[in-house]
Parts: sequence; C-alpha cells; structure tokens
Amino acid sequence: MNEKFTKLAEQAGLEIKQDGAGYEYYKAWPEDLQKFAESIVRECCQMANERIQHNNPHDCILVLDIKEHFDIEPECGCVRGTKECKFHLGAGK
Repeated sequence: MNEKFTKLAEQAGLEIKQDGAGYEYYKAWPEDLQKFAESIVRECCQMANERIQHNNPHDCILVLDIKEHFDIEPECGCVRGTKECKFHLGAGK
C-alpha cells in the first residue's frame, strides 16, 4: 500500500501484521474499515473543495453529492437543500 493509504489506515486503527513469509497485511474491525474508507472520501472531498471553493469554508455541491452518496455528514452539518444552512439553501437536486 502506498504511504498515504498506510498513514490513513493507521489513523483509522487498522493493525499491520506480518505472516510467516514476511508479507504485511492489515487486520481491522468493521468500524475501523469504515473509518478508513471515510478518511479516504473526506480527503478527496477536501482536495475538491480546495480547488473549487478556494477560501469558502462550505462544501461545494460536488462534495455534498459525494458525501451524501457515502452517507457522510457535511462539514457544516447541514442537509443539502434545507434551511439549516443558508449557504446551501436551494442547492438541492
């Protein structure tokens, strides 16, 4: 696994093990695997926001779609297209 994925895996709580032949593998509980997957999605979303939004602290529409698809709450905690967040009001599908 590349260095970035290894770092995210360790942060999510996955354990690096070695088999008898010296090969590394990861041991994880389902909740740790979910944390790992979410961290990958969040990092990709952060990159998209930085390139699309520049200094705007809210998630862009593309990122909201991605987070909604993976059932990850937006950073502002809003539900897209509702009155909970003035920035995203009316941004629904």
